[in-house]
Amino acid sequence: EADLRANFGSTESKDPEFLKLMFTILGINASGRIVKTSDPERVDQPFTFEIESEIPAFTNFQRRGRGSLPIGIDLKNMLAAQAFLKPETRRTSLILGAARTHETYRFHFPASVKVAPLPNSVKVENSVGRYTEEFKLLGDGLQVDRELVTYKDTIAPADYPLVRDLFNRSVESQNAGIEYSAAVKSAKRVESMRQRSS
Repeated sequence: EADLRANFGSTESKDPEFLKLMFTILGINASGRIVKTSDPERVDQPFTFEIESEIPAFTNFQRRGRGSLPIGIDLKNMLAAQAFLKPETRRTSLILGAARTHETYRFHFPASVKVAPLPNSVKVENSVGRYTEEFKLLGDGLQVDRELVTYKDTIAPADYPLVRDLFNRSVESQNAGIEYSAAVKSAKRVESMRQRSS
């Protein structure tokens, strides 16, 4: 949290190029802006920030296929985090950090593209955290809401398998993808993809 306060509570973070630079470091061609932050000086309260980002012309469509959300657009990489959760026996506590991350993705598709079937909602919860994912059709696309909540700052060795299970199952859900069909002969591009996270 100290890094988040320093980076997103700074004057430099208000620069329009700030998030673009962050995305470039993650290998993403995207733009964005910080919508709001809480007071970084109030160390007695949790620090919160909200960003809005956009990837124009995000992907190509075939006649039928499966798409997935971009990795890193929320300035995190769950696949990288999963790599640290190996199934070895842990003897020391894990510093995880109690936090809540909520993300809303809105995909805007060409009229010829249909999402079907709509993916089922996902909810994974145990004593160390909770992960949820919900899908809703929009007039011209799809909205995906995801939330990851971790309940504890420090995880005892006995609870380490619960953290691994929570992250593994959330990654499995994110990798499942979204099925679509396109009633066109040539591939079309996603008009835009907007994401908001907090």
